[in-house]
Amino acid sequence: MKRIGVIGLALCAGLLTGADSAQKRDAVLNMKRELAQTTPWLDLSDKRSGAELLAQLDGNGSFRDLAKLESEYWKNNWGDPKFDTMQIQTPVLNMLTSAFDRLLRIALDLRDGKFAEEERAAAKEKLYRGVLNYAKIEFDRGNKIRNGRFHGSCFAMPKAGAWIYLAMIGDMESGCRPEVAAALKKLAFQAWSQPVRGDATDAKIVDVQRFRKHVWWVGGNATAYRPLLEAALVNDSPEMVDVLSEVVNKSISNVSQNTYDDAFWIEGFTADGAGWGHGRQCLIWGYPIHGTNGSLNIIAKLKGTPWAAALDARALDALFNFFRGSSFYFYKGTIPPVLERGNARPGYGDKRVIPSLTLADNLNRNFRDRLSAEQRAELDQFRREAKAKNLFMLNFPMGQYHGTRYFFNNDDLIRKNPAYYVFVNMVSNRTNGLESYYGGAGGFNLFTCDGQTIFEREGGESSRALGAAILTMLPGTTERQVKELKPVENWLGYGSRGEFAAGAVLPDQDAAAGFIFDKVNDSVVENPARREENPEILKLRANKAYFFFGDLFLALGAGIENLAPEYDGNIFTTVEQPLRKGNNPVVRKHGVEWVENNGFVYGVLPQATSGKIAHKSEKRTTGWRKLSEANKGVEENEVELFSMWIDHGREVKDGSYAYFVSCDGKVPERLPEILSNTVKVQAARLGNTVEAVFYDASAGLETPLGAVTVSAPCALAAKFREGKVELAVADGRMNRELRSITVTVGGRAYTVELPSGELLGRQGTVAE
Repeated sequence: MKRIGVIGLALCAGLLTGADSAQKRDAVLNMKRELAQTTPWLDLSDKRSGAELLAQLDGNGSFRDLAKLESEYWKNNWGDPKFDTMQIQTPVLNMLTSAFDRLLRIALDLRDGKFAEEERAAAKEKLYRGVLNYAKIEFDRGNKIRNGRFHGSCFAMPKAGAWIYLAMIGDMESGCRPEVAAALKKLAFQAWSQPVRGDATDAKIVDVQRFRKHVWWVGGNATAYRPLLEAALVNDSPEMVDVLSEVVNKSISNVSQNTYDDAFWIEGFTADGAGWGHGRQCLIWGYPIHGTNGSLNIIAKLKGTPWAAALDARALDALFNFFRGSSFYFYKGTIPPVLERGNARPGYGDKRVIPSLTLADNLNRNFRDRLSAEQRAELDQFRREAKAKNLFMLNFPMGQYHGTRYFFNNDDLIRKNPAYYVFVNMVSNRTNGLESYYGGAGGFNLFTCDGQTIFEREGGESSRALGAAILTMLPGTTERQVKELKPVENWLGYGSRGEFAAGAVLPDQDAAAGFIFDKVNDSVVENPARREENPEILKLRANKAYFFFGDLFLALGAGIENLAPEYDGNIFTTVEQPLRKGNNPVVRKHGVEWVENNGFVYGVLPQATSGKIAHKSEKRTTGWRKLSEANKGVEENEVELFSMWIDHGREVKDGSYAYFVSCDGKVPERLPEILSNTVKVQAARLGNTVEAVFYDASAGLETPLGAVTVSAPCALAAKFREGKVELAVADGRMNRELRSITVTVGGRAYTVELPSGELLGRQGTVAE
């Protein structure tokens, strides 16, 4: 068999011979010895024992059921760059990943004495032949093959390589099997080297910059899924641990649009308390949590070594900010179906613990001594309520774990309290839509971020309704009613070209928010050559604003325009489309037909709405199997949905709407006065509260309290009492040069200072 040279660590050759301290080298040796006695997490989908798997290995180190594809690889020379296609390389990757998973099981069973003594020598010989055989294929692909080098080549195989080495550490370090040891070290090092990035870091892999500024090298894709520490230890490299220590400590921080170019990670915790993944998507449950847990785990393993470091105050602030912010994306044990591509499955609305509990448990387990008394108390309460699946933390101030909050990095307005939940999922050109992946999860997240508005009382209602929903009628959205939709694989989702999105919240939780909806495929923006699977869903625009007056929610739409009337289908704005609950009684009041469902009362204001208003209840058969290939075996059933919508017609231009949702279940005694509903300003007043979204700073607003003007586009909420005012104002464009906004009311000017740095976009306040 062809000899595989000592690890291709020419990439870090100088590092391994550097003059590192003896203390660090001893620490690497000690950590490696300790790690060799532990067992990694294993994929248990294959239940076969090491002995059973060994029986499938032939004398050449090939698993019999994989041998055909292996033979095809060599016969066709698939390591040649001309075969660098996903169609060819993905099956090869899957074969190699499976082979190394099996070899790892054999190695661990050998380590743990599960082979008879008289069988061990022969078993090890077959194991090592298998390692060399499959490593030869993986290394043959090298950097000349780019497709099919992610996941298995940088996560799974490096993990197997490192742990086979650790399981057989006696043989690997005795010098008796140098070829095998070199192959396993090189395989482990792929956690650092693969895939190639095509930038300067490919020439200097063992460097902090390797783990920055690229989606494959931040968040969960960095410190959670890659066996970075194991690779450093089996390669006896203090220099790799130096780099890794810096990465994990700096990674627990925030990112925002304004600090995107300077932040350590471009994904992870956002400054508003939520998170980003796969670009600027609000994917708070996956990558930010996985990456931070990975970093915390590595920091914990480095305790008692020369790399030991305390979590600094900035890291702890980022963690607690995330505990508070993430709780708004979780209601009574459920997660709204707008935060991850796996949302389109029947059990998604089932109750669970909040995913950020894993971070809280990690902090409590490994770093409790770093916390202040106040932080320990908050952490303990968070963990108790999270485990009870009823996380409100009602003794904390409004806006921390409950109340109303606007997420300025993610364009979301959320109200959460024990009685009800409202989530407005907006988007701007500063954020991305929600990804789709039909092959393994939801393939139709086409409208999720178009202002989808969720109303829930018990938690999970929106998820349970999704299987029978008409996707072009998600609540809160304005969409063309397309007859047929094609599933997509789209990692950046559908967003908006609009530059404006903002929200402002008063201390009593009244709020104003809005955005410019100008629908776009974010993946096409990134790659204009990309084919658009559903062109009929594009070419729509509207200004959409949202207001809370106590428990009364008001939604306004202005400037609704079908930019492609040549496509079939009318333009609908959908008020609601949930599972029907109750008898949907209808009451007429204030010239509005009010309809109740699930404890919410809905009404569309006819004189402020262009189009036909309709509502109905109907039985529908669920279509879970159409939403995702992962739902193939799902049993469909019949459910009854309640729908309310506005049909603006096919050629709508400068269309509008105004609808109310009474969240306390009562028809309101008074309605807010709509002061303006145009593309320049959308505003309403109730009593002494004025709320407005100014898209154009030149627009004035007449109110009974006096004329209102602003010096820059913004969202504004103002409450007047006895000649005094409370103001909350947020810059709608995240203008880095803007330091303040002047609001004039009745000739009196108020200067509102705006946050800067990573907090750019958060509201400023004035209170007299």
